Amino acid sequence: MKLELRLFYGFKQGQVLTGITELENFSTINLTRLLVKRGRIESYFSRLNYDYKGKYFVSGNIRWDGNSRFSPDVRWENFWGVGVGWRIDKEKFMERLKCINALKLRSSYGQLGG
Repeated sequence: MKLELRLFYGFKQGQVLTGITELENFSTINLTRLLVKRGRIESYFSRLNYDYKGKYFVSGNIRWDGNSRFSPDVRWENFWGVGVGWRIDKEKFMERLKCINALKLRSSYGQLGG
């Protein structure tokens, strides 16, 4: 993805009418500049899911992010995550509890970045 940042800045002096802050109400406008910065970002994502007998679940993912605006030694970074799940309602000891038709325990951990 291409990125473009446009920044217009400056300052104004000599307010003609008090309380009106539009540029046209000032006698002097100084240091009006336009700054343009360009860059690129790129990301790749991979995920793996495993399901054992519809009761036990394991998942893992990894993401690679790159940004041209960073220095070459930190331009690319890896971010990962793992997760596990257990469908408790599929266990034999849950069969006698008719009031629960779905119960899942899930936990995950991962690294974020930006």
